[in-house]
Amino acid sequence: MTDRLDRIERILETMASGLNQVAEQQKINTTAIAKVNAQLEASVSDLVRLFLESIEEAEADRAAIREMQVEAEADRVAIREMQSEVRGLQSENRRILEYLSSRNGGSSLT
Repeated sequence: MTDRLDRIERILETMASGLNQVAEQQKINTTAIAKVNAQLEASVSDLVRLFLESIEEAEADRAAIREMQVEAEADRVAIREMQSEVRGLQSENRRILEYLSSRNGGSSLT
């Protein structure tokens, strides 16, 4: 009976040792998982921050483009006005040249 108790005791000690090893490995795994989770959380936070910054930059770019479009339209209007003024000046110059030409006996000044 003593042999049998000794054998049971050894089996229990082996089981206890195995359980201790499992518990130790579980602690190691839990710590490793916590570290990985912290790294993932930091990475996700960085990605979210970068995404939000990209959105802000895109909005700023859109605003700048809209401003450039407004300025370009204003430039187009100014150019059209200048072209109209130039055409008016050209017409006036032609009239003056025609007048001068008619006063000089029909000789061309051009």
